[in-house]
Amino acid sequence: MNTKNRYLLLVVGLVSVLHVTTRAAELTTQQRQIVDAVVADRIKEVQAKGLSKAALAELVKNVRKLSERKKEWHAWEPAMRIGFSVKDIRGAGVPIPDEIDAKVVADIIWQYENAYGEGNDRKYHREECARALGFIGHPDGIPTVLVSLREESGHFSWQALEGVSDTRFIPAIEKYLDFTCQQDAFPAIHCLGRMGTNGIPTLQRFLSGNDLALKRGAVEALIRIQSAVCIPILEKLRDASDKDIARKSQSGVMLIRSRIVDRVYTPSEWSSQDDARLSHLTSAALCEDEPVRSEAAVALLRIGEPTIWYLRCQLPNYSHGDTFNGAHFYVSERAASLLLRIGRPAIPALIDALCDEYEHGRQFAVDTLQKLTGQKMGADYELWSTWYLGMAKKDK
Repeated sequence: MNTKNRYLLLVVGLVSVLHVTTRAAELTTQQRQIVDAVVADRIKEVQAKGLSKAALAELVKNVRKLSERKKEWHAWEPAMRIGFSVKDIRGAGVPIPDEIDAKVVADIIWQYENAYGEGNDRKYHREECARALGFIGHPDGIPTVLVSLREESGHFSWQALEGVSDTRFIPAIEKYLDFTCQQDAFPAIHCLGRMGTNGIPTLQRFLSGNDLALKRGAVEALIRIQSAVCIPILEKLRDASDKDIARKSQSGVMLIRSRIVDRVYTPSEWSSQDDARLSHLTSAALCEDEPVRSEAAVALLRIGEPTIWYLRCQLPNYSHGDTFNGAHFYVSERAASLLLRIGRPAIPALIDALCDEYEHGRQFAVDTLQKLTGQKMGADYELWSTWYLGMAKKDK
């Protein structure tokens, strides 16, 4: 058995059980005050759809209307509006209101089972209810959504499943692997990517198809699973004839190694409210408005380490142009500059960025690493990770 195969066997047999997880963290009160002083208005603007009194009143109105369980043509409208309200609320990164509970789910299921009309009218009613249940994501609604997928196979239902991770959807996805359009297939692939290792066999079936776009989506889903079990699958694609698939697979293998096998870097998970804060602060610190950018950068540096992941994600940003070392990579340059000012705590994230798919993101990481450490190892992830893990071991 050669070294590579021994390595893969070790990865699959041992390391996969050591998947790194991090509990959602929260900023301190002082850190929140620092962020909110800069971007509070923006956060409130984004969250308004989900939290404003008018939006909440509209939601309550639809909940009450739905609870009447009327069987008529317009009975699907409250369910549809509740579904889209939940989608907006989730998009704003805020908690789902208490008004959305098991009773609401039961009322939508009743509407699905008592859909008004015949033919396409009845099908449309049922699709809207199934879509609402998919957006809500309550376990009680999953059997009904599955029934919808079996009976209608409507793309409305599939679109609502991008955030679902329940393994009960695997048989339904398996049944519709011959999707007639990508509009239906991509939500199914996203759904599988959220199921962890349970979704891998079905994703492999997408990889065996002829649609290159769906293959790329399946590769991205495998990388998102972040399990060492995915490494041998991705290794086989590194020499694929399609350059995008080959490049994604190669960077994906390194990324999984960085976070699961080597454990050079594992990004923290933040509570939804603080995630929104840090996202908006980072955007402000990299924007074109100089006064806003300066104020946000000061706040970001005062907060420090919690912002590293958000800056690291901007290293491959294409905003403002596509010529490396030109005058256009403002966002990437600003992110690299701020990571440099944060200092040594940013080193693991910069090594992680050496696994990025696109060259210019890796190059910004290299430049920043060299300035921080004095080391010159190019964009070689192997050398940097070995060096860093050796340093970390000495520090212990």
